Amino acid sequence: MFGWSVRHRTVKAIETGHGKESLTKCALLLGIDPSQSTPRLWKSARDGKDIGLKLIVVDPRRTQTAERADLWLQLRPGTDTALLMA
Repeated sequence: MFGWSVRHRTVKAIETGHGKESLTKCALLLGIDPSQSTPRLWKSARDGKDIGLKLIVVDPRRTQTAERADLWLQLRPGTDTALLMA
């Protein structure tokens, strides 16, 4: 199999340290709603928010994840490529 090892491909969590700060300062979630699809990522995003993680959600739908985000980019469907190329 190509790419990252199985260990790295299946984690789907935001990395945090043992103290009161997040190792990841900002997370960009593009077209994913972890509150519905990936419980482990959703828990790590909520825990990260509690210790200072900035969360940016790019999703046309108002989801539970978008409501919790620091910045919610509500793009029209099909315009995410323009955002990523900017």
